[in-house]
Amino acid sequence: VITVMLAPYCVFINIKAIIARRPHARLFLAVLAIFGAAVVHDILTGYSLTPTGVVLAPFGLFLFIFAQAYLLSVRFSRAFLHAETLSRDLDILNSQLEERIEDRNRELSLTLKSIRRDLSTARKIQQAFLPRTDVEGLIVDSLYMTMEEVGGDIFDFLRTEQGAWRCLLADATGHGVQGALVTMALKSEFESLSLKHREPADLLSELNKSFAD
Repeated sequence: VITVMLAPYCVFINIKAIIARRPHARLFLAVLAIFGAAVVHDILTGYSLTPTGVVLAPFGLFLFIFAQAYLLSVRFSRAFLHAETLSRDLDILNSQLEERIEDRNRELSLTLKSIRRDLSTARKIQQAFLPRTDVEGLIVDSLYMTMEEVGGDIFDFLRTEQGAWRCLLADATGHGVQGALVTMALKSEFESLSLKHREPADLLSELNKSFAD
């Protein structure tokens, strides 16, 4: 009864495997059919319904086990080859990744060198905007140290038409190149407005309007 129940189920499963294009499904179905035929032959022989009188089930079972061992060995071999292929592909990807990282590092290094050159040039330009140490007889000592190559701090000394000295100390919002650009614009505007306004309050009010607007 168990054999009769399992045989159709095994055939059904193998047919589904063949439809799904599973590897070696046809071979497994053929071996299973041979083993089933041998079992049926022995059952008929037990009831004296076959003239041969030969027992074939052990040979069918041996063939079935041998086929199972063969299929398992093929599957392990393919899995091992697949693992080797994946390992080689991984090595190739690692080497390509290392080359890409090296190329990107070289690009970043060149970019960083270019940025440093630009900052050095900006620093020289900003230093050139600062007042000289001797402004019309007034000796000015100063030490200008920025947190970065360039900064947002600025100072200036100039003499008005009335003979008074005017000193500017300013700190623009922002750091680096952004702050330096603002301070350079601030210094230029300060020099222009100093010629128009005598009182510091008027000068600062006009300077605030020009930047706040």
